[in-house]
Amino acid sequence: YEANKLDKVNSILKEKVIPRIQQNGYIPYKENLEYAYVSGIIQLGIILFKMGYTIEAKKIRSFGRLVQEKHESGGLFQYSDCNGNLDNHIHCEINSWGTKYFCQLERLMEHQ
Repeated sequence: YEANKLDKVNSILKEKVIPRIQQNGYIPYKENLEYAYVSGIIQLGIILFKMGYTIEAKKIRSFGRLVQEKHESGGLFQYSDCNGNLDNHIHCEINSWGTKYFCQLERLMEHQ
């Protein structure tokens, strides 16, 4: 990676992502909406971990675990509320790629 690209990513994470992470790892889709795009949150967790923001990545992993606990298949809802419950404003399917990213985050952080 070029240093200036890493600086730009760090700047975006510090200014636009990290301040929006709630204590349990939930990040609302938009500030005025009460649901989250779970796959996107998990992908941000991967980026945060790879950029050295372990505390924030742990919060997101915890939120992913909370969402995962809410479905008998162990999969992740596409959208959820701040408590990890299904939010079906858009649809209510399980997100296979979100589950894949969650597994990747778990694997990256298995010793954290």
